[in-house]
Amino acid sequence: MTAIDVGHNIFVGPREACSAGFDRVVHLWRDDYPANSCAFAPHGADDRNLVLHYRDGESLETIGVPLDQIAAFFSNGDRTLVHCAAGQTRSPTIALIGKLVRGSGLRDGVGDIVSQIWFGRGLTVNLVHKPLQEILRWASARGVHIHR
Repeated sequence: MTAIDVGHNIFVGPREACSAGFDRVVHLWRDDYPANSCAFAPHGADDRNLVLHYRDGESLETIGVPLDQIAAFFSNGDRTLVHCAAGQTRSPTIALIGKLVRGSGLRDGVGDIVSQIWFGRGLTVNLVHKPLQEILRWASARGVHIHR
């Protein structure tokens, strides 16, 4: 399975897309289900790889990496992949942070992610209430414009 371009040089995909040659990669790791994660994640983060220990729908405030640090990872505009096991819930959620940081408004960011993944892979994206609420609070508190 391939990664889907959701705009702003951000791609969303399943764990199989991990080795596809992106400039930067956000690896979403499952501590409780490591077989459902990529082989890179246990090696830890570096300048080109960010590893987030994040389960579906979990509060982003409990994953051990502040939203500011996740946002900073997206700030350079590099070709960035965000992947989890299936590319349907966790990775689209984190990709939204990148879309907002790179200048998308909320409506266009969510719309791009939902439509591109639907047309590219036939999957309905699941943006879970709690993490989405936290992203919106974070963006508003930092002056990230979400009303475009």
